[in-house]
Amino acid sequence: MAAFLAVTWFIYDSKTGDMTVLQVGDCFKNTGSMEKPRPEKLGCAETGADYSVVKVVEDGVSGILECADAPAATGSLTQAGTTSRVVCFKANATANSAV
Repeated sequence: MAAFLAVTWFIYDSKTGDMTVLQVGDCFKNTGSMEKPRPEKLGCAETGADYSVVKVVEDGVSGILECADAPAATGSLTQAGTTSRVVCFKANATANSAV
């Protein structure tokens, strides 16, 4: 059983950090901070596309629980509010290998 290293960001305001555009296979960068993340969707080969989405759970509650079985997930974004959603991600090897 692989260990899951959790980097969990919580997003509470969908107007400032909406994750609904992120789907499995998408890549993104965090234009905010660790405390107030703002994911920005990018092409996976683009410079700065640091993370790759490996799993999305609609109505998910906890990144640690929802991402435990996600392939190679090293972190998660959790959006809470009127819509809850968990995005599990890993380092984007495509962008990182282009350096």
